Amino acid sequence: PPSLQPFFIKNLFIILSFFFVIFRTPQPSNLLIFSFPNLLIFFLPVWLAPLARILS
Repeated sequence: PPSLQPFFIKNLFIILSFFFVIFRTPQPSNLLIFSFPNLLIFFLPVWLAPLARILS
């Protein structure tokens, strides 16, 4: 459906800007390693929700 497209693009923009801020922020590398999987887990429902709606 076309109604899902702006929702998906908005989430993509939020995720990209979030990663951009994280990678640009100077911080210890071990903190980055610990925060990266947590971010993937945090954003997983954001990606799966529209995907499941499209596939169903």
